[in-house]
Amino acid sequence: MKKASLLFTLLSLTASSYAADEIVQNGETRTNPITLSNDGDRAIIEEGGTLATTTNDAILMNDANQTTLNQGTISTTSGVGIASHFNNAVITNNGLISTTGSNGHGIFTQGGSNRVITNSGLISTEGNNAIGIVNDGVNNHIINSGTIRSAKHFALDISGTNPTLTLLRGSNLQGDVQITPLVNLNVETGLNLALTLGKGGFSTLGISAPFVS
Repeated sequence: MKKASLLFTLLSLTASSYAADEIVQNGETRTNPITLSNDGDRAIIEEGGTLATTTNDAILMNDANQTTLNQGTISTTSGVGIASHFNNAVITNNGLISTTGSNGHGIFTQGGSNRVITNSGLISTEGNNAIGIVNDGVNNHIINSGTIRSAKHFALDISGTNPTLTLLRGSNLQGDVQITPLVNLNVETGLNLALTLGKGGFSTLGISAPFVS
C-alpha cells in the first residue's frame, strides 16, 4: 500500500511539473500576458474574467497539446489575442477577443498540425493588417458559429495543408475571406450566414468570387 501511495505521489508531482493551468477567474482583471510553456498547459478565462494586455500577445501557446478556453474577455492593444504554433492545440472562444493594434490578429496560428479552433463568441480586430483568424498548418480545423469581424483586413485567412472550415448556424463573417489552398468546406443545413465583404470578396486559389449561400 505504501509503495502504491508513493508511486501515485511521484506521478502526480511529475505531471504537475509539466502541465499547469493559468486561470483568470470571474471578476478578475489580469494585465500581464499569459505564456503556456509546457506540453499540456491550459489557459482558461472564466465568464466575467478579463485579460487586458498592452504588450506582446495576450496568450502565447508555446508547446504542443495545449488548450485555451475563453469564456470572458481577451483584449490587447499590441500583439495578437491568442497565438499558437505547435501541434494538437485546442482553442475555444465563447466570449470576446478584441484587438486594436496593427497586425493584431484575433487568433494567429502558424505551423503545427491537428489544431482545432472553435468560435461561438465575437472576435473583433480594428488595426491595420489585423485578421480575425489566421490559420496555417496541417490538418487544422476551424469551426465557427459566432461573429468574426475585421475592420481593415480579412475576417478569415486560411492556408496550409488540408484545412477544414465548418460554418454553423449563426456564423457572421464581417470582412473578406481568403482561402489559398483547397479547403474542406462544411456548411450546416439551413445556415443563416451573414457575410459583409469588401472588394476582395470570397477568394480561393487567388480567384475572387461572390459567396453563394
